[in-house]
Amino acid sequence: MPIAILYLCIASLFLGAAPLPYGYYSLLRWFAFGVFAYAAIISHHRKYQSLPWVFGLVAIIFNPLFKIHFTKEMWVLIDLAAGFLLLVTYKDLINSEPTLSKLSSPEILPTVTLDGSNYEHAIPVSSVEEEYAWIEAHFPGAKRTTQEVHSTDGGLVDVLEIQTVDGSTRKVYFDMNGILAQWVLARKSSSENKRL
Repeated sequence: MPIAILYLCIASLFLGAAPLPYGYYSLLRWFAFGVFAYAAIISHHRKYQSLPWVFGLVAIIFNPLFKIHFTKEMWVLIDLAAGFLLLVTYKDLINSEPTLSKLSSPEILPTVTLDGSNYEHAIPVSSVEEEYAWIEAHFPGAKRTTQEVHSTDGGLVDVLEIQTVDGSTRKVYFDMNGILAQWVLARKSSSENKRL
């Protein structure tokens, strides 16, 4: 989300604590609703646990279609609290922002470059042989020096350190969730066969 939009919304919410014409609050409802709804989408996409719910709740409070009525004093507190919420969370909303079209598009995954350079860009594989074939295709003649399996929030990642033909070393990251899924299915099938 553009930082200018966030700052404008924060300023508008803080200004909303002052006695202003009714028209201002009508516009503020639309503006705050849009910002908080978009913030909920962004924070959900970035896999935050609580923020999507908090932003979603605030968006519902400000929604201009099915208005929730509070006293003026209560709205002052809500405006200030909402402005403060954006102020303390704005960094979570502006860093490496996705566009709304990317968030709603089913094509979001293919736009990520899976080059094995780190955990976020781990290459999905269905076997260890597939890992070795990828390395041979992208780094012909490279030698594997170490291999470690790491547990991350996204699952298991196989980290291979290789030495290329020019003598340099680098790590290549492979997403092992496909291998793990096959193993779980094989175990389940095996246990079901034993019951029969």
